[in-house]
Amino acid sequence: MSMVAKILIVLNLILAVMVMGAAGAYLKSAEDWRTRYNKKSAEDEINIKELSARLQKATDSTDEANRKAATAAAAQASAEAAFKTSSENHALLQKKLDDYNATLTGLNERVKDLSANLGAAQERITTLEAEKAASETEKRNALAAKNAAETEQKRLENEVANLTGMLESSQKNVVAQAEQLEAANTTIKMFEGKFGKAGAISAPVKGMVLAADSKMDIYLISVGSKDGVKMADELQVYRNDQFVATVVVDKVFEDKASVMVKRMGGKPFKKMDIQQGDKVATIY
Repeated sequence: MSMVAKILIVLNLILAVMVMGAAGAYLKSAEDWRTRYNKKSAEDEINIKELSARLQKATDSTDEANRKAATAAAAQASAEAAFKTSSENHALLQKKLDDYNATLTGLNERVKDLSANLGAAQERITTLEAEKAASETEKRNALAAKNAAETEQKRLENEVANLTGMLESSQKNVVAQAEQLEAANTTIKMFEGKFGKAGAISAPVKGMVLAADSKMDIYLISVGSKDGVKMADELQVYRNDQFVATVVVDKVFEDKASVMVKRMGGKPFKKMDIQQGDKVATIY
């Protein structure tokens, strides 16, 4: 109940009292005022009781309204606090939204840069794929060249093996010839012991080595039959006054001769390998 209703109820109560007083004064002037007064009093008491009850009810309603108003005020305060909190949260959310928008703008720029970089990367990938294809072609060509080189290497190795076999066979032949020559020298020495020295050169001979092959043990000297050189003659080879080897003539030409290193006990009688340009001279 509102305050206006309460005031109206009080005014009604006051008016009722005033009416009752006026009625009492009026009844005094009349003969039956007491009866009427008593009746009126009884009615007024009933009215007063009704009004008191209504007033109590109005008071109770007012108290209930006050309680509701207090509850409403508390609810309003709570709502205002919630509104304030909501406003603050809204401000924070707005700030976050602004930050997110700024971040989104930055991300959009980043996406543009990444898109540009992606395009460049794709072009680079295309270039690299082309280079890879060219490299694979070169690799295949190199592999083919390698296979061809390996085939050629095997062929050369076979040729070298064949030549090595031929060389070993030639060396064996040379060793056999040297052994034969040594046997011939032994025979010559026996002949010289019985009939005198046959391989001695009557006149001194001096020359040089024109060609040398130490592996094959074949050497060509610059003196021959016109210089008095004969088969089985022995000559000394030297270099800068140092002894190099003793050689035996196995073939004689007019102006040159072929010699080989003398062997004693199956071993070559030399200090070092003979070289082109070494000097040769008669042994006395």
